[in-house]
Amino acid sequence: MSDFILDRRNTLARCLLLALARREQAGRGHRRLLEPGRATWAQFRGNLSASALLAILAEDASLRFPLPASLAAVLGSAPRHGFDEIPEGQVAEWLGELKPALLESSRVELLAHYARSLDLPHRYAGADLHKIQATAKVLELPGTGGQLIARALERSPDAYLQVNGTVLTQSWAERAMAGLVAMECDAPDTHFVVDDPNLVWATNPEHRNTFTLVFGLSPEKGGRWDAPTLASRFPAATVVLV
Repeated sequence: MSDFILDRRNTLARCLLLALARREQAGRGHRRLLEPGRATWAQFRGNLSASALLAILAEDASLRFPLPASLAAVLGSAPRHGFDEIPEGQVAEWLGELKPALLESSRVELLAHYARSLDLPHRYAGADLHKIQATAKVLELPGTGGQLIARALERSPDAYLQVNGTVLTQSWAERAMAGLVAMECDAPDTHFVVDDPNLVWATNPEHRNTFTLVFGLSPEKGGRWDAPTLASRFPAATVVLV
């Protein structure tokens, strides 16, 4: 496997461990990573390594969250070397990073942490994002992987990622981020994540008028489209660029 594929696998694994631990911390899953002494794992692990624990937890999580827990779903094809082949010492180091400060960090801090790891933009004016109403349909443009909808959902108690949101992606890192956002927002499945780098799917007549809000990065922050262009492509939507 090429070095850049290995780097992507390892970056994903590190983020996934944090996402799994955050769910445990929030009471959304059995304590496996955060169980004192990982007692259950210690009882039956035998000769299995920490890498095997990662692979088992990822396989289990992939049933509800194929993004980000499935390597094939994130990378676009199944790699020859999976999570179980990451050196044990490396996984042990990542497990050691699961400290309270990180596990209990705010959503803003968490998303920035993921974005830095995945080399995605994370400096934007989140306060400018509109509150999402229960009937709204929100489109997030390629580039941020669901971060913008996740931020807006913090002040939108009647809205849900998998009901109100569609996240467009254009890279493995954005697919990974969208999955990490889904885990943080407790939004299983991946039907709301669409690979659509050039807005072909989103501007299809079947879809374009269904969106009431379009979120994206401004051109000054690296966004590919300006507000007038997006307004012409999504005439029924309010465009919000941050």
